[in-house]
Amino acid sequence: MKEFIQQVPIHRNGITEVMADLYKGFPEKFLESWRNKWKPLMENYVHQGRKKPEHSHWNWLAKVTKTLFNGNDDSFFWIDYDSITQGIMWTEQKISYFGKDLGERNIYISFLEVAPWNYFKDESVGYYKSVGSMLLMAAVQYSDELGYNGRIALETLPQSMGFYIKYGMIPVKNERSDSPLPYLELSAQNAQKFLRGFSR
Repeated sequence: MKEFIQQVPIHRNGITEVMADLYKGFPEKFLESWRNKWKPLMENYVHQGRKKPEHSHWNWLAKVTKTLFNGNDDSFFWIDYDSITQGIMWTEQKISYFGKDLGERNIYISFLEVAPWNYFKDESVGYYKSVGSMLLMAAVQYSDELGYNGRIALETLPQSMGFYIKYGMIPVKNERSDSPLPYLELSAQNAQKFLRGFSR
């Protein structure tokens, strides 16, 4: 079920601020948009010679079908502007492994992706900066609302490591994961700094 959360600032072509809508719940038209717009555009950008992103193989149809079948549509967050999905995030609830937060609940980001034109910063069609940052903020806010003090976690692709480190996430050893990807957490302390930074 779609739930409007708030308006968030994103920046057209990295400059002009516009207010986009942040939602919780699965966007009904996203799979059609992914199949007919996101996926073909990703392939087209790569065909044009752009560096192939490490997430280009993600199949949202497969990911979403399993989740929706289990009735977990409220685990999605997405940003809409001009009736187009600009970015989407899929979350779960898990346990922290970092220091003082060990054993505490957190919001785990399974997948976070911005639309291809935003990833490649395509000014010819108009891209929007800050979509990923606003989705990350939504995860921290959601964690805070649930009483998890803003704690979030994820496994990151190497291409995105710097983005998450910039917002205070730190590498943590997760002995329960056999994934080769780096595991990062945002501690409760850093989460509050993160939220204060976005509230200015």
